[in-house]
Amino acid sequence: MGVSLYIPADWDMDYRGYRNDKLITATNSGIILQFHDRSYLDDTWRYGLPFVVRHGKSGFSISNRANGCGNRSGCDEGTPLKQFNVKDIPMLRGEWNDFVMHINFTSNADGFIRVWVNGKQEVNESGRNYYEEHTKYPYFKLGLYQANWKKATGSWSENVVWNVTERTLYHDELRIAGENSNYETVFPGGNTLAIETNDNIHFVVYPNPSGNLIKIQVPQKVKIEKILIHDNLGKEVFTKKVETSKNTITLSPNLSSGVYFLKIDSDKGVISKKIIIE
Repeated sequence: MGVSLYIPADWDMDYRGYRNDKLITATNSGIILQFHDRSYLDDTWRYGLPFVVRHGKSGFSISNRANGCGNRSGCDEGTPLKQFNVKDIPMLRGEWNDFVMHINFTSNADGFIRVWVNGKQEVNESGRNYYEEHTKYPYFKLGLYQANWKKATGSWSENVVWNVTERTLYHDELRIAGENSNYETVFPGGNTLAIETNDNIHFVVYPNPSGNLIKIQVPQKVKIEKILIHDNLGKEVFTKKVETSKNTITLSPNLSSGVYFLKIDSDKGVISKKIIIE
């Protein structure tokens, strides 16, 4: 599975709740992507998060928070659950953040969770990661979740005013594939190219969105031959033949605001990347 998340540049990670100008509570994290489940015997009060991505002041964090049986009779947890919490994964603000997830949820020892963020593998965990005793298999949820965020009634947060009352997160290029697919099939934006040695060649395009100044970071031992830009109707609006061995190529295409597709012809193949001009 792959998905791209755009984190606005003004994303404020400092949540603070006040009552009568007195600080009541503060938090700096929230969920933006998760696999959710339901508990044993479909007790809706008990649930787990076999896979969750959070945003925080120090970046993204990815963890497994699946729940066990507790005191339930007839529920055998068996092999211990492999839980983890990977913190401080770099977050790009004002840019798209690309996630690729390869997951096998299972109660057996052959389970795994592998996650790449912006082309770098951040999670590589193996082992039991889910309790099949739960009657609901993990299901995917995409969106913002922040407990006790806005002013609520009938709870401890009654009459609490929060400094953040609105949040916007953009999702794009959600790609889900079967067991016979590969990294390139689901990578959002397609800016990763696999070569014969099974290494990943990463063309980093930044900033994205941009204001008509685009930079392309070129890997070593990769020769760029031509760069093209098409609009969302497929019309070619920019082309540039490349005659340089520099590691960074700068483009000034002078385009109107909108969504475009950047095409890179190299000696390793042809790849494309969606870009946004503001």
